[in-house]
Amino acid sequence: MQSVSAVNLINSIKVLSGGNGVAVARFYKKTDGDLKSKYNYIFIYAESLERTFRDLNGVNYIPNISSIADNYLEFTDVKQVSGTGWTMAGLVNTQCGLPLVLPQGNSAGNISNFLQGADCVASALKKIDYETLFIRGSDKEFAGGDKFLSQHGWSEVQDKNYFEENNITSPSDISGWGVHDDVLLTHAYAEFLRLSQQHSNFLLSFLTVNTHAPSGKFLSECEGNINPDITNEMLKSVACSDYLISQFIKKVEASEYFDKTIIILVSDHYMMENDASRFLNSESESRRNNFVVIKKDITQSKINKTGTLMDVWPTVLDIAGVKKTDIGFGHSLLSKVSSPLISSIENNKSISDYLSFSSQLWGYPSINDSMLYKDGKLTVGGQTYNMPLLATINDNNFIDNVYFDALASSMAKFGSQGKRMLFVETCKTNEHTNACAYILSPKNTEKIIIGSHGIINKWNAKSSIIFTSNFVGFSSAPYYILSGNSIPINSGFTPLGVAFYNYNDKSPENTRFESFDTCNGQEVSAQKIDLLSDHGKVPLLFSSNDSLKCEHSITSFLKITGIPDTVVIKFREQIIGVVYQGKSKYIVGEQNKPLDVFVKTEDYSLYETCAVLGDC
Repeated sequence: MQSVSAVNLINSIKVLSGGNGVAVARFYKKTDGDLKSKYNYIFIYAESLERTFRDLNGVNYIPNISSIADNYLEFTDVKQVSGTGWTMAGLVNTQCGLPLVLPQGNSAGNISNFLQGADCVASALKKIDYETLFIRGSDKEFAGGDKFLSQHGWSEVQDKNYFEENNITSPSDISGWGVHDDVLLTHAYAEFLRLSQQHSNFLLSFLTVNTHAPSGKFLSECEGNINPDITNEMLKSVACSDYLISQFIKKVEASEYFDKTIIILVSDHYMMENDASRFLNSESESRRNNFVVIKKDITQSKINKTGTLMDVWPTVLDIAGVKKTDIGFGHSLLSKVSSPLISSIENNKSISDYLSFSSQLWGYPSINDSMLYKDGKLTVGGQTYNMPLLATINDNNFIDNVYFDALASSMAKFGSQGKRMLFVETCKTNEHTNACAYILSPKNTEKIIIGSHGIINKWNAKSSIIFTSNFVGFSSAPYYILSGNSIPINSGFTPLGVAFYNYNDKSPENTRFESFDTCNGQEVSAQKIDLLSDHGKVPLLFSSNDSLKCEHSITSFLKITGIPDTVVIKFREQIIGVVYQGKSKYIVGEQNKPLDVFVKTEDYSLYETCAVLGDC
């Protein structure tokens, strides 16, 4: 089910380019004001715990948080827009007042400097001697979170490894997404007490995990403390999180330190595809994020002004009495005027200019900058990347987007658009391991060998066939690596198991497909394949995703494709190919590794990446 979340992430960052960042640069505000106040801050990121859970089919699944919100200050119209919609984006949105623009949203761990041009609130607070502590139950490295937090003002980050190394948790208190919330919240309260007893101000933030899609995690501590009529596992997890978070807040309220503490509760994004989606989808137009400010003696109120997560910290600073509150494109929701970003949404239905500006803050280098290869990484200018790396290049020779997964699907798409690309992978030259780089354009290919001291050799070759023929790119991988294809249907997402495509060369968006979740025991239907292939008259492309083979037999797949039984396909071993009249051409990858294959639609021949680069 992990890959279903990938579809949601892809949909949340539909607009990656085409805007004019210069047009909105004047609206961007750095945290140059004095943020000093008498308050300490507790900032709670409640994983996927959107405000919409207040009323699903007449049921309130977050009654405790609702009750707390009713007694303090709540913002009821916090929407999700482009450049938001997943956890890493939620952190950037709130702390930096920016939409996060990265085409593969959780790939920032492959880049040395995370959004290096951004100016964020924790950095500003740290400069005025606030102690900054971030606690998360998951691995801090996930999605480049360690880089973002350490490079943007967080003095200390405590993650799953910290809990394990300090014996704060046991293996039974850890699930796939991390340390359970009951343990995390107990520890967070202990840290609140410790920090409160010190003389310096602090910012304490934490991120919960147990309401992560697809099913969440219901904890035994919540037995008898939630509505017993709730049977859906995801909704039980929501109700459990509501109980645990509200108990934490009540403990802070009852402490002697509440007078000088402001608690901020937000959902990091709307909940992604999950076991309760049928309820949430019926509320698609009215879905909103949670944003509640809990402060002693604050006037209870509901603020209905439209905003986004980018407006959260400016609003909090406004409440804390700070004079200059704007951060990035964020603007206080207590102000009488709307932010330019919200006005752009309301008037133009787009924030493409803001996305364009935000993308420039990554500080992407020029392909004319120095290049070095060392320890399996490529450094271009001042930025270091993991490999393999695919990047698009703009007219000024600067990298403008980077990709680390789903390489074939991306390269095929950009080739059809005539875009210049940089592709880099490790290679052996004269028994030495170096980096082989290819600057691809419709006119020619420039090949470059890069070593630890810089460029060793480079030469020009003829243009890659990716620009001269019509290709479909398929990228298959285990669930923890992004899969996809270049066919403009289903958001370019390949369903779990195996999918077959009747590719429409003249109108790719009208391509028909059938998918079979073979790992969940679904047989490949001969009848559906016969209909999809127009009774055998046209070839079908096929591609796996995550795994074709689990504990279930794939006999039906082998029979329909004509692949011999002697071909052994292992668990999470990818396969991509073409079947026509019961016979197949195919490529099988290595177990637990991604597979990238290009299909030439003129004759349905198969190419691996080296063939497209002209370097096999």
